[in-house]
Amino acid sequence: MNNTQLSEEAIREKILKLKQMNAKLGAMLAEEKISAEDYQSKKQEITKRFKQLNQLKQQYQQQTTSQSHTKPAVKRSPDVSTSWDTTSPYATPKATLESNNQEHEEYELWNPNAAANWCLLFSPIFGAWLQAINWEELGEPEKAKASRLWIYLTPIVTIIGLIFDINVGLIVLITWYVAEGRKQANYLKDNDIDYIKKPWAKVLGIATVGLFVFIGILMMILVALGH
Repeated sequence: MNNTQLSEEAIREKILKLKQMNAKLGAMLAEEKISAEDYQSKKQEITKRFKQLNQLKQQYQQQTTSQSHTKPAVKRSPDVSTSWDTTSPYATPKATLESNNQEHEEYELWNPNAAANWCLLFSPIFGAWLQAINWEELGEPEKAKASRLWIYLTPIVTIIGLIFDINVGLIVLITWYVAEGRKQANYLKDNDIDYIKKPWAKVLGIATVGLFVFIGILMMILVALGH
C-alpha cells in the first residue's frame, strides 16, 4: 500500500512496529547474532522508513489544523477513536484528545540537553546514566555501553585528582560533554526523532541522595589523605 493511502492509525501502528524492530535489532547486535555491517544496513533502512512515516504523520497533523480553522468546531467525546474519511476531500477528521496532545511521540526519553545541564550540579555521572537508558530505549546498546563508561570513569578520575590535589571536576565535565554528552541530542536531531519526555522528579531525587553519598565518600578520602 502506498504511504499516501495509509490512515493515521495505520501509520501509528507501523511506527510502533519499526520501534520494536529497532530494539530487536539492537539486542541481536549485543548478542552477536548479527554482524556490524548488517546492523548498520538494516538500521539505515529502519531510520529512512521511520522518517517517511513521521513526515506523512506530520502532514495529517497539518491537515487537521487547517480543517479546524475552516470548519465550525464540533464537540466530541474524549474516547472517540482517531480516523480519517479518505473517500471525501471535505471530510472532517474525528480527533481524539490524545491526538491533539501528541506530535509524533513514540520513544520515552529524558531530554538529553537537560540531562547535560543537570551535570553542572550532579556531575557527568547523572547525564551518562540517563543517556545510557535513553540509548537502550532507542535500540542502541553499543552507545549505551559507551555512555555507562563515564559512570565509572568520572569517580575514578575525581579520586585521582584528590590524591594529587588537582581539581578535575570542570575538566571531566567538559571532556564528557565534548566526547559523549552532546551526541544524543545530535542523534535525535539528525534522525528527526520525536519522543515523549520522561518526568524528572524521581531521578532528581535519586541524584540528590547520590550526590550527598558521593560528597561523603570524598570527604572521608580527604580526611584519610590528611587534607
